[in-house]
Amino acid sequence: MIQASPDGRWLLGTDLGRDRLLVWPLTAAVPNAPARELALSPGSGPRHFVFHPADARLVYVLQEQSSTLSTVELGPDGPRLLDEISALPAGFAGTSYASDLLLAPGGRHLYALNRLHDSLGVIALDQPRQPRLLDHHWVHGSYPRSACRAGSHLYVCNQRSDQLSHFDLSRPEAPRFTGRQTAVPSPAGACAL
Repeated sequence: MIQASPDGRWLLGTDLGRDRLLVWPLTAAVPNAPARELALSPGSGPRHFVFHPADARLVYVLQEQSSTLSTVELGPDGPRLLDEISALPAGFAGTSYASDLLLAPGGRHLYALNRLHDSLGVIALDQPRQPRLLDHHWVHGSYPRSACRAGSHLYVCNQRSDQLSHFDLSRPEAPRFTGRQTAVPSPAGACAL
């Protein structure tokens, strides 16, 4: 993944193979500046990230291989790791791969998809520098690869069960499966509504 920060000051990219977050300054004063690299946990495999909605200096990075979430602060000296939590339930010992990360309506929660655990993890941002895992919800399918939000609705692409699952986000801290599913052959990419 690669994306510019909302304030236009940084360009960020994930390097899954080297367990790094790459950060380039986007200023005319430093053209062609080399990337500043932040080493994340060995074997973690950073995949996706989102910026805090009210503070573009805070970035939440989801690691595919370790199913963890890192909180990173972007400062004048580059990126700095603040915190890391699991996106899986305490005590989970099986195999799972985190796949997608979305900001909930209102910006006070994150949703992390976990493949093989087949869950939607809900993460609270009431303390933005120390997110905490609240709960997990079964995605009513297999291998949630990606998801998209449309207002107070969430659509999860369940790749191996060939369908989209629909969730109501009226209460962002407690997504509710609506019972609606749409057949789609092997949905993998993020949907855009």
